[in-house]
Amino acid sequence: MSTQIFNGGIRLGILKAAKQHGHVFTPEQQSEFDYLDALPKNKWIDIDKNGKAITRDQAIQHEVELLQNFKVIEAK
Repeated sequence: MSTQIFNGGIRLGILKAAKQHGHVFTPEQQSEFDYLDALPKNKWIDIDKNGKAITRDQAIQHEVELLQNFKVIEAK
């Protein structure tokens, strides 16, 4: 199963809490906050190992490649 997040995931929740308590973000943190906050809401989003959104087809392809490494399924 691929990694998925809902409504920006735990990371966005932490960033929102920090912002509400007056934390001043670094440019990198602000960029991450803006990216996560801009993702679609109320639906599961597949993400890659870097935390960036990917399509469901890309997530399935990654899972197939992973399973092929373990000889669980054969390539078509």
